[in-house]
Amino acid sequence: MSFFEINGKEVRLYGVTEFARLLGRTKDSFLNLEKIGVIPKTPLRSRGKTQNRLYCFQQLEGIIDAMEKYRKKYPQKRYPEKYYNYILAEWKKIDIFSGLKDEDYT
Repeated sequence: MSFFEINGKEVRLYGVTEFARLLGRTKDSFLNLEKIGVIPKTPLRSRGKTQNRLYCFQQLEGIIDAMEKYRKKYPQKRYPEKYYNYILAEWKKIDIFSGLKDEDYT
């Protein structure tokens, strides 16, 4: 976990392993959700050669909301687009993402 300045705001960002842990998942299971299209790719990346994925807490809230809303009716593997679309809409509301386009999440 580190703090970064984004659009003039200091934001706490998490690496993929720590973020997955906050969701109660392993890194591999979290990345699998991204791979099968349940979770959009984060537009936040570290600087440098590796460009690791970074996440803010508001992204976590969007994922949790989607899981709570759809989990009972829609299995993730059969209906990944329901989760993806909901999460993407929630992420677009996050002020540090203002001005980003859909392709920034792929």
